[in-house]
Amino acid sequence: MIDGTAVAAAPLAAAAATAPGAPAADERPVAHAVPTRSGKTVPPPMPQDLDGAMKVARGTETGGDRGVHAWKEVISKHPKAREPRRELVRVLRGAQSWAQLADALKDEEAKVAEAGVDKANVLLELAEVYGKL
Repeated sequence: MIDGTAVAAAPLAAAAATAPGAPAADERPVAHAVPTRSGKTVPPPMPQDLDGAMKVARGTETGGDRGVHAWKEVISKHPKAREPRRELVRVLRGAQSWAQLADALKDEEAKVAEAGVDKANVLLELAEVYGKL
């Protein structure tokens, strides 16, 4: 480090890593479903990475199914991830889709819930949902 040259060059190197005018990785625009001439909507392509897929799924929550299909697609691509399963539970609870919510909770308990308190919490939530069926 001569006269602070290394310290001053670090921010410049970081700025050069991003192409001019390109959004940063966490600032990419969310793709939304596009309506077709027939009135149906075409869902945006689902990214392979979990964070990108979750952003796309959140962007589809304004559609007719409130993003349920998109969250299920994220779960199918990332079956061991807990976050998209909790988002699906949130969306289904908000839509009061009790039967689908019960199925989602049973799936979460079987595939990603850890033994002990974690499984017990999911099963308590499932019992609550069964009371609403």
